Amino acid sequence: DDVTFALGDEDQIVLSISQSMGDSDGLLETFELRNYEDGTSLDTTAAGAAGTEIQSTTVTFDFTDASFTVPAGTTKRLAVYSNTQELEDTGDSIQVWLDDSAATNLIFSIDGVDTSTFDDAVIIFRGDIYAGAFSKP
Repeated sequence: DDVTFALGDEDQIVLSISQSMGDSDGLLETFELRNYEDGTSLDTTAAGAAGTEIQSTTVTFDFTDASFTVPAGTTKRLAVYSNTQELEDTGDSIQVWLDDSAATNLIFSIDGVDTSTFDDAVIIFRGDIYAGAFSKP
């Protein structure tokens, strides 16, 4: 069966962000989720709330811009993009990860049917899945 993240459904991926910035322009950082293979933008969202732009936070990608399907028996890759221009000071850093602390950090459908929604982050992201950290030396 295909795994589907459908446009307009409750499907989502929550991405945790650990960041440290010495200063900020006061604007929220934006993050974009793309299909790695063809570059299609799946969703773009801002991290945190006003006044929290230099703190660790989460972003929720709810597939506002496009749907994403992983056909049965295959794997697909996603990519996360963000402008790191504000990480210009020595010691500034950022790392993203998939957190297993809440089942709803990953919600998807099977074969695009919204009535068969699954929330399984505690199983699929077990032990958390970390990306590499970026730091300004």
